Amino acid sequence: PDVRHRRQEPGRDGKRFVHTEGADGTPGDFEVRYTFGWYPLQQYLVDVGKGRLQALPFAWDSRSRDEGGERWFHLYAGQPPQPGDSLHWTGRDQNWNFMCASCHSTNLQKRYDAHEDRFDTRWTDIAVACEACHGPGSNHVAWAQQGRKDGTADKGLTVSRTATGEWAFTSPEQTIARWTGGDRRAAMEPCFACHSRRREIASPLSAAVPLLDQAVPSLLEPGLYSADGQIDGEVFEYGSFLQSRMYRAGVICQDCHQPHSGRLRLTGNALCTQCHAPANFDTPTHHHHEVGGKGSLCVDCHMAGKTYMGVDFRRDHSFRLPRPDLSETLGTPNACNGCHQDRSASWAAAQVHTWVGEPGRDHAPVAAALTAAREHRRDGGTQLLALLDHPGASPIVRASAIAALADY
Repeated sequence: PDVRHRRQEPGRDGKRFVHTEGADGTPGDFEVRYTFGWYPLQQYLVDVGKGRLQALPFAWDSRSRDEGGERWFHLYAGQPPQPGDSLHWTGRDQNWNFMCASCHSTNLQKRYDAHEDRFDTRWTDIAVACEACHGPGSNHVAWAQQGRKDGTADKGLTVSRTATGEWAFTSPEQTIARWTGGDRRAAMEPCFACHSRRREIASPLSAAVPLLDQAVPSLLEPGLYSADGQIDGEVFEYGSFLQSRMYRAGVICQDCHQPHSGRLRLTGNALCTQCHAPANFDTPTHHHHEVGGKGSLCVDCHMAGKTYMGVDFRRDHSFRLPRPDLSETLGTPNACNGCHQDRSASWAAAQVHTWVGEPGRDHAPVAAALTAAREHRRDGGTQLLALLDHPGASPIVRASAIAALADY
């Protein structure tokens, strides 16, 4: 489509317009009402009537020029959806009010009128502001106005996430640190409310309410996850992180991520060696690659990823072992061939076997069981029951197995 960004023009009151095809395929001028998103891309919202704000497919790549950014691009380059398609910018799946707004706004009230088929959506911020994670800020303001002398530990915040304890090596032979404090998983509830693929059952979402009281997270379903649990569709981080041993050991999002800036707390392998002894893990005897080269970073092997929205690379947070042997037998992806694309899965499996022997010896047989179920094999039920009984199976894996057992 012909796209023009028109700056302030006489008679247009300083408004911005885009010239492109509408719902019926006829080209027209549409007013851009809002900028939506920030990094690594920005989109633009058009009011098409009945309170509907629709996201244009023409986005601004806000990454640096060195990263290939500072450019306009089409989210569906090479295959632009046609008018009438739900993915066309005027279609249902590009509607901001119910597809995007809950996680990208603060204090959202969708206010959909089913009888009139219209939205009267309200919000306090069309971005993620303080109250999106900490709840209403009036008590915090009162605490500050009182001179901060009332001794309130939560500083008046409705949702305060403080925790005592540290990750520590308590003995010379210990190679992985242990958390010395109590359970602090509640600190992740504000993160999970948005960083999950889920169906809302309460509105508006609240940072003060546990996720499972207001949403139903997606399980390890075809189209969303590979049979071994790796990310496939746009599922964000919740479902993969809950599969990880790190989650079950007490790691929380804030151990690696700064919640206010969104940046990592440390760069490179230093982030991982906060808890994993570098003498054991940050060495070629462990990663089997040249120091400083590809494959020497922990995330290269244990956090493979995919690119979504054209420019947004997201890593899998299940922190899994590379399993090219499963790629060879079941067709699941693996980190080795993500880099060595000119080699086969059998080659990669042989390399891993040479280094570590049989990989995943004590791991739950997730891929085998879910593959059998997805292929409706006769032995699928038996394999799912065995997966349920495996001590290494995470709760979300067991929930997925129970759901798959419905077919048996």
